[in-house]
Amino acid sequence: MTKSPFTREPRAASLERQHARDRARIAERYAEWCAQHGLTAYPATDRMIVRWIHSHYPAWSWGYAKSCVRAIKEANRKQGHPAPSGDLIPRYLQSLRRDLGTRKAPRTPAMTAEDIAAMARILQQSPAPLTDNQWRIRGAVALAWITGIPLVGQRKSEKDAVSRLPREAFVRDPDNGHVVAVRLSTRTITIDSERAGGLSDVLTQALDSIPEGAPPFAIHNLRGKAQDLLTNHSGEQNPDWRNWSATRLTYVISASHSDLPDRYRNTAAFLTGVALARRFQDLREIRIQDFHLTNDGVTVLQPFAKTDPQGRGTRKHIPHARSDRDCTSQTPCAPLCPVAAITAYLTHLRIARHITTGPFVGAPYGKKIQPMTRQGWNHVLKGAWEKAGLPADRRPSSRSMRVSGVTLAKQAGASLEDIQRLTDHTDPQSVLIYVRGYDAEGLHIVLSDIDPDDDPDAD
Repeated sequence: MTKSPFTREPRAASLERQHARDRARIAERYAEWCAQHGLTAYPATDRMIVRWIHSHYPAWSWGYAKSCVRAIKEANRKQGHPAPSGDLIPRYLQSLRRDLGTRKAPRTPAMTAEDIAAMARILQQSPAPLTDNQWRIRGAVALAWITGIPLVGQRKSEKDAVSRLPREAFVRDPDNGHVVAVRLSTRTITIDSERAGGLSDVLTQALDSIPEGAPPFAIHNLRGKAQDLLTNHSGEQNPDWRNWSATRLTYVISASHSDLPDRYRNTAAFLTGVALARRFQDLREIRIQDFHLTNDGVTVLQPFAKTDPQGRGTRKHIPHARSDRDCTSQTPCAPLCPVAAITAYLTHLRIARHITTGPFVGAPYGKKIQPMTRQGWNHVLKGAWEKAGLPADRRPSSRSMRVSGVTLAKQAGASLEDIQRLTDHTDPQSVLIYVRGYDAEGLHIVLSDIDPDDDPDAD
């Protein structure tokens, strides 16, 4: 029976061939190192093998060092030399395992105050300016709600439609340039600034941004594009936007891009995580309804956390960044005020999307809003870090908010007991795990500890 060329060889045989190639490459590296130092590679002695491995300390792990010893012994035997004997290699590998085998993995770096400020600026950064057509759609929706006329006329003879009104139909205030009235074919509609609210500003901005020429709101498929805009930004299918309040419609159509809710969410989650020194896995357990605005900040309920496996819940208070200034979502007391970021995010959800419950750090998965995954949040942090031009070797992860919050609190003079109440640790000494710069971990293995007579620098 002819063997098919696509038949796969047994896995054990394939692995053995791969291991043989790896051992051959290790033997080549050993021979090259010996040639660079003017040494004779074979017959290999235990002292030569130890010196070669130690020259790469601590880059090589204990497991790789063991495989190097096996590869050199095998190459030694293939050339007709006896395998190195003695206890120098076992003693060195034992010390190497004690030093490297129990060494902790690299710890998550803490972000400095400057790093956090740079990240927050990127997360809050406004996207590119609107195009002419985007302004047309937003201005047309605002005008249709204010005047009650249709977006597109049903008959060609119908002049009182938003898409057919000429620029001369808009009456402006000579003092501030705001649109105060709209002249239709049969009547003039005066804009009530109190009823229209922010929609009158949207209409004025749209007219100022659209270049001269054809009717300002003439655009192909205006009705369909307006429906898409309102659906995407409100979260409703076929929204009855003419019955919305002016405040809600202003919030919805003022979203310059579809990523506005994401920018609100990312900024609020990032500053909240640092202020409360939360792990991301704990932050994603918080719900929108767990926040309560107070005069001096925000109170949030942490319903579940790693340090609270029973789910009893703990309440945390987030103060304003500065207590000597008024703070709102539009005029924060400081650029990094977490209260202002939380307020802006929750206000947008409540007014624009009518969302008052659900995950605080939520993202759409299918047709539902679910808590964002750790991988998704790492992607957010990575993108902001790179856009801010910060060093790649200190790139944050999902645990960086907790590490940074604890480290900054310790640097600001907070006691371990105060930080313990913030992080919910049962032991104050556990807080020190998250304080960067508190202790230094050094490597202690040197070749003289293994063989005092061996000088690594001697040929």
